[in-house]
Amino acid sequence: MLGTSGAPELNDLEEDLMSTTPTKCAHMACNCMAPAGQKYCSTHCQDAKGMTTLSCHCGHQGCDAKA
Repeated sequence: MLGTSGAPELNDLEEDLMSTTPTKCAHMACNCMAPAGQKYCSTHCQDAKGMTTLSCHCGHQGCDAKA
């Protein structure tokens, strides 16, 4: 969507960036990077959303050791 100046709106740019840039997994105890466009690195972390945990058991190498 174009803004009044003819340039893309910031929200559109943010969505494009989010869909192509990996980010940290949204599970607080996880240290992994989620695939581009996703909030979680694994179904384990997605299923654990809303739970308070001290360590992550997503299965990715080194994750639990860093938490």
